[in-house]
Amino acid sequence: MYGATLSPREWMRFLGISRWPPDGWVEGEFTGLLGIVSDITDHKHAENALRESEQEKAAILSGLRHVAVEYLDPSMRIIWVNEAVQMSLDYRWTS
Repeated sequence: MYGATLSPREWMRFLGISRWPPDGWVEGEFTGLLGIVSDITDHKHAENALRESEQEKAAILSGLRHVAVEYLDPSMRIIWVNEAVQMSLDYRWTS
């Protein structure tokens, strides 16, 4: 591949492609394409780490059988409750 190297990273985002030169043709022959690729590996690793952290936190807080735990959003709406809350209110939480 002329003029391009791709790193051996795990995640790449394709941002766009265009003909280069702009008309894409020189003397009746197609000359090539110009593409833009962005490495998003670090972003994906951060997303995965956050997801794992949230799962660990949920597992720990769900295991607290005698302590009521609720998560609220900035508008004070309940977004998550543990089993102790569900049992005390006789309510089954569905996310």
